[in-house]
Amino acid sequence: MNEDIQDPQEPTAEPVEIEAPSPQTVFIAQFDADGLYSGMAEIDAAGLTDDHVALPTGCDLPPGRYRWDKAAAAFVYAGEPKQRAEESPPALNALAWAMLAISDGGLALPTPAAAWLDAYIGTVDFAGSGSGQTEMALLAAYKKARGTK
Repeated sequence: MNEDIQDPQEPTAEPVEIEAPSPQTVFIAQFDADGLYSGMAEIDAAGLTDDHVALPTGCDLPPGRYRWDKAAAAFVYAGEPKQRAEESPPALNALAWAMLAISDGGLALPTPAAAWLDAYIGTVDFAGSGSGQTEMALLAAYKKARGTK
């Protein structure tokens, strides 16, 4: 038999082993600001309190998907991780243009919204974000109504 050919029944990769803590330490769960499991930390066993969630050796929970249910003393699936909204210039530009359209429709913007809009339309991020005829008309009408240039 040719020794270069591997038996398809044999695993090709070694199993990954998670190192067990030393007898003096334990792994505990770490949680993010939303209470979701975010990973583990190793601490001295003497420092373990009721506030900690001790993890079994080899715990392989994926971060961001489980929450600790203290009453059930178990991790509960929290669903797929949620995407956080970014405060990116395109999102802020879209918000600014929507506010300009609302004000052009005769609705008065609340004072904090108008103050933010006044400041934001003067930023580098906003400059050039709308070069169409509609955008320029909205911006001109807003500046005229606010008495700004």
